[in-house]
Amino acid sequence: MTEPARAVFLSYASQDADSARRIAAALREGGIEVWLDQSELRGGEAWDASIRRQIKTCKLFLAVISANTQAREEGYFRREWNLAVGRTLDMAEDTPFLLPVVIDAIRDTEARVPEKFREVQWTRLPAGETPASFVERVRGLTATRPPAPVAVSPLAAPEPRPAVRDSAAPAPAAARQKSDRANGSRILRVAIPALLLAVAAATLIPPWQKKEHARNVLLPEIENAAAKMFRSNRQVFDQAMEAARYLPGDPTLTKLLPSIVNTVSVDTEPAGAEVFWKDYDTPGAGWRSAGVTPLKDAKVPRDFLRLEIRKRGMLTIEVAVPMFALRIPPIKLHLKMDPLGSLPPDMARIPSSTTDMQVVGIEKSGPKDVPEFLMDKFEVTNRQFKAFVDAGGYTNPAYWTVPIREGDQVLRCKRPCINLRTAPIVPDLPPGKPAPFRMARRINP
Repeated sequence: MTEPARAVFLSYASQDADSARRIAAALREGGIEVWLDQSELRGGEAWDASIRRQIKTCKLFLAVISANTQAREEGYFRREWNLAVGRTLDMAEDTPFLLPVVIDAIRDTEARVPEKFREVQWTRLPAGETPASFVERVRGLTATRPPAPVAVSPLAAPEPRPAVRDSAAPAPAAARQKSDRANGSRILRVAIPALLLAVAAATLIPPWQKKEHARNVLLPEIENAAAKMFRSNRQVFDQAMEAARYLPGDPTLTKLLPSIVNTVSVDTEPAGAEVFWKDYDTPGAGWRSAGVTPLKDAKVPRDFLRLEIRKRGMLTIEVAVPMFALRIPPIKLHLKMDPLGSLPPDMARIPSSTTDMQVVGIEKSGPKDVPEFLMDKFEVTNRQFKAFVDAGGYTNPAYWTVPIREGDQVLRCKRPCINLRTAPIVPDLPPGKPAPFRMARRINP
């Protein structure tokens, strides 16, 4: 016996179960059938098959979106979302089916959801609190709608036949066939152009409307933002990418794009890693995928960005790009990925690079080729530094391979290597080379 189909399929991440139950309870109180896997699945039932069947037969797909779905790169709810989007491919454009619901502060423009979700209206139900107005809206969306009446053009109706003078004498068969062919020909001459006109309208009008929106709304907004901004951001970038789809070659947009759009190219060892990005100053925003390595000239905002390079079985690489500069050049990276557990704890591999000298007074000494090295992810704390000193770190020759000078005197490790309270010290450098740093006279407790 097959299980009955439910009017609403409620999809959610497991961390949002409480909010999902509140929504389901409110809908059920309003007389709406809801499929909620936590309460509806029975022992021994094939879970995946049941979910696919319910998504295939439900009238409305309600997706709960939250910080929890935002944080999870994988989850069965994402399979449910993709199944629901796949079903819409067989639906008429005006058929309501997808109903995204946000239960916290996640913004729809930043949510990690299928693009199809962005084409429909979103609803906010904080913590799953469901007002009666939302229940009424769902009831209306799930109500059975009568089929739309078929409009028949009066021009397409067959012409009435003239009255027969003698009803007892039927018309010859050849005459009837000729009349039928004539009527059919007249119908086709009218119906075919009408059908072609309807297909052309359905195909051409939406792109035309979007083109007008891009020209009259998006382009002025982009121009206004570009006039005020020092660098780009994701919002302006998204507007520019949408406008470019419908206004290819527009001279105004072509002039603006170099100040809004940058490119990123990434090679990794090994290849096959996925590159994600977000604006540097919005750490709470969702990640966006730029593509898979080797990646060539993927479009990103002309902004300071956070990148993550991810590959299964490898340590995730975090990169902030570009380096400090007065301009933001195209981003080009060659990165070596390390297997999980292969590096010391809390250390990261810094790739080799050619680094400009951005410090006043030594900028003429650059650029410098810096080989790759390992670096702590976090600063050394005072407690860790004290433990190093107490353990004899300043008298252990293994840690001091570069001679250290105090004035003209080279300090030996048989005595304390530094006098923290009396004099600054610098490493022993070749003549004529500026010292890159000076150690502090005093260590704060």
